[in-house]
Amino acid sequence: VRRPATTTSARLPSLALVVVLLWSVVALASSLFYVARRLILVGRLADRRPVPDGPLAATLAELQRTSGFGRRVQLTMARTISSPVALGLSEICVPELALSELGAEQQRSMLAHELAHLARRDSLWLASASIIERVFFFQPLNRVARKQLETTAEYLSDEWAMRKTGSGGAVSLAKCLATVAEWIQASPLGVPVAGLGERRP
Repeated sequence: VRRPATTTSARLPSLALVVVLLWSVVALASSLFYVARRLILVGRLADRRPVPDGPLAATLAELQRTSGFGRRVQLTMARTISSPVALGLSEICVPELALSELGAEQQRSMLAHELAHLARRDSLWLASASIIERVFFFQPLNRVARKQLETTAEYLSDEWAMRKTGSGGAVSLAKCLATVAEWIQASPLGVPVAGLGERRP
């Protein structure tokens, strides 16, 4: 009478083990895919160079001073990206196109937007949400939450930028967004980042 129970109890751990192994394989593969995409972005940023002085650096310094942003921010520029991005906690990288195709007020709105991302540490939150989404892939609401987090981060940065750039800031930001959207369509970054023009429905 006890043999069937013994057989059943022996199968249950095996089934649980198979489920755990399958979950581990899928989660690992998905996470590695995300890491690979991040590495591709890092590769595209490999040619970035510091922008220590000039009008763009002066504008960023003025925004930091007026907004009370205490951390030192490194401003860099790359020719291989299509959108300005906030990297880590203290770097803003802008595409070379920003110098030639954006006016002074649009550049100011762009930098204010990225500074807002740094102030809220959006790049860390987005990276964490992306990893959670992939590790717990069986919960589709994680993907919904990550997309909502991206969208909210962009809108909050827009609002912060408009407040910090004063009158005319909304118009300058709107023009800047339209221009950057064209750049992104031509050359998308391919990975969730805290950057101007990303994830607006």
